[in-house]
Amino acid sequence: MAVDNGPAVTRKRQTPLPTMAAPVGDIPGGARPPASAGGGDADELGELLIMTTTQPLMRPRRAGLAIVAAVALVATVPGCGDSAASPATTTRVATPTGATPASTHPSVAAKPTVAVRPTGTSSKSTLPSLAVEPTVSVTSYSGSGSGGGNAQVAPRPTVKKPAPVPPLIDRTLFGMHPGARGELPILGSIRLWDTGTTWAELQPAKGVFNWAPLDAQLARARSSRVSDVLMVLAGTPQWAATSTKPTDYLAPGVPSPPKNMADWDAFVRAVATRYKGRIPTYQVWNEFNLSTFWRGTPEQMAAMTARAYSIIKKIDRKAVVVAPSTTVRTYRKYDPFTQFYPRFLTALAKYKWPVDVFAVHAYPAGNGTIATHAAYIARMQATLVRAKAPKKPLWETEINFGLAGPGPIPRQQLSDTTQAAWLAQTYLDSLRLGVSRAYWYAWQPPSFLGITTWTGTPATKAFTDVQSWTVGARWRGCTVRGTVVTCTIQRGSALQQIVYTTSGTASIKVPVGVARSCAAGKICTAAKSGSVLRVTILPVRLSR
Repeated sequence: MAVDNGPAVTRKRQTPLPTMAAPVGDIPGGARPPASAGGGDADELGELLIMTTTQPLMRPRRAGLAIVAAVALVATVPGCGDSAASPATTTRVATPTGATPASTHPSVAAKPTVAVRPTGTSSKSTLPSLAVEPTVSVTSYSGSGSGGGNAQVAPRPTVKKPAPVPPLIDRTLFGMHPGARGELPILGSIRLWDTGTTWAELQPAKGVFNWAPLDAQLARARSSRVSDVLMVLAGTPQWAATSTKPTDYLAPGVPSPPKNMADWDAFVRAVATRYKGRIPTYQVWNEFNLSTFWRGTPEQMAAMTARAYSIIKKIDRKAVVVAPSTTVRTYRKYDPFTQFYPRFLTALAKYKWPVDVFAVHAYPAGNGTIATHAAYIARMQATLVRAKAPKKPLWETEINFGLAGPGPIPRQQLSDTTQAAWLAQTYLDSLRLGVSRAYWYAWQPPSFLGITTWTGTPATKAFTDVQSWTVGARWRGCTVRGTVVTCTIQRGSALQQIVYTTSGTASIKVPVGVARSCAAGKICTAAKSGSVLRVTILPVRLSR
């Protein structure tokens, strides 16, 4: 969780840290947007926002248009010994996909003829029909002859590559911080933070380990049928710390760099060895750009990241190593995207980028909104592009809304509907903006958090619904028209649409084929094609 204690204090290193060459391992998914042509933050942010929110992965069919295609085969065969070529003969043949025409002249290629017939227009906003567009393959033929007369050359087919298959939505997108107690909801992954599992809590003395808290959390995950666990390795024990303060978060020394990096190495090695095959993902540190959690330098954190990566990969090459998270909840005069994190990226590049995933905590300020959150994601992506970081997945390893701060900003009181809507939009925006996972903070009763995920709350019901809508479906992208966001998913041969507004309300025309309308966390109701539907910030799924 983000605690605002100001920027981390940069200190000089007492001893030089060795450069450790570590192998680089990419994992699929989560590609970031390309670099902006502009040089400033504002230009890059604007370009990224336009790209990520207005360009769908697949353009939907325009409503009200019927497309009829025919293949025109034109054959011209001049007479043998004629002084002038005979008139060309044009034949229109409807050829099934993959079929070979009976005969073609070597010098003439088959060309498709497409006729578009409008079926009517409407002044109201309409969504595309919920039908899967057929995939049409056109095989063209080309050839060349030698000799004279009517010599024929066998046609040579040109094979067209199939269109890319839309990606499946994985359950691990839906992450959660498990909190201290309670049965967990249906989810895909958990992140262990504020769970009694920091380095300081697991190793209270040099050479002494207390694995009971970590074992208990893994058992809890298994009982909840969650196999993907992200463990945060952070939190220096007092005995290993360079410096300690009575006011340090959790315990004296926790935010301090270790005075001997060999102690860090030993801890990472012990965890990776004991839990090989049981913990698939590790994160090096939590919110290291805040002095609450880290009093070292960005360069020291890059060195610790490289060391952890090298040790973990030697023990468990399948394990995923996540970069330390950076947060945006800092003093207003302190910009995490320009004053701390870029230094870390520069240092990390010298170690050949020893991470599999980048991580951000895009918590808006206490008065921030879901739109603020989306803008922070875009800024993070722009920062990685500027640093020329390799294309690796981006995870949001902690998120909530309405928390008090930074500074005097009070906690935002959010209605039940807003809580459900912003939580649902967070996961839909993850798909839309290119974030591979989002870990909600946290599974616990009502507290200082703006959005409460606990048994029976509206936000939890929305969390469950959005999972059931999307997991296992194929993602076909979103379109944004004004404030209306329309995302399309595919299950088998059926398309479904999820529609919501970024703010306010809007009216849309229900597409052809829609029979049900289900709002996140609410009951489903019947819908009629062609009728007008009022859309709000609470996402609605439209299906057959």
